[in-house]
Amino acid sequence: MKLFLFLVSVLAVHGQISTVAKRLPSGGSTIEVRSEGAVALSAVAIRYQLAGQEGAFYQYFDELTDAAPPKTEFVVELPYTLPRDGKGRIPALAGSIVNAAIRADGTATGEPELIRRLILRRANLLQAVEASLDMIAGAGRHNSSRSRMIADFKRMADSVHRWYLPEEQQTGFRVYQSIVGKLTNMVEGPVGTAFPPNEFVEQETAALNR
Repeated sequence: MKLFLFLVSVLAVHGQISTVAKRLPSGGSTIEVRSEGAVALSAVAIRYQLAGQEGAFYQYFDELTDAAPPKTEFVVELPYTLPRDGKGRIPALAGSIVNAAIRADGTATGEPELIRRLILRRANLLQAVEASLDMIAGAGRHNSSRSRMIADFKRMADSVHRWYLPEEQQTGFRVYQSIVGKLTNMVEGPVGTAFPPNEFVEQETAALNR
């Protein structure tokens, strides 16, 4: 059975991005995102609606914040957390897909609200990076204990991982959680040795600065 193309391509401003939705034989849906310009995409946001569901749903893809960076062309899988119909399937997409993108050269195109949301995500990521750099540098100067550092970063992660905060303001959670994981797996040295080790401070500082 062939894929059923039920939504035509929707072009962003200046035709820089096209989004094509497809209904799968299994009942699910995918969205194909394609850059129509010469400059590669750095971040993409899409907004869509589901048949029989009120409100809009958002998905983001950013090389700075997400595991899978956007490419010139890629396929979006709808998340399993979306509402289901009576048969347990994600409803078909309804209406037009709205999109926006930040290009690799720093310019943006598409729907203004989505551009604002992409920039907000990056602003909150930068805030988390700067806070982490300060905390790691301070811990190195004061020879903090591993348990204290883990508790501090968990507290920071919890502070941005709240149900009442929009998704765009929670991007720092991954930064803090990543450091918590590394600290948890780290073995403290003999009594009197510096913690965190200088090697850890240097590696994390370099990674965060990137």
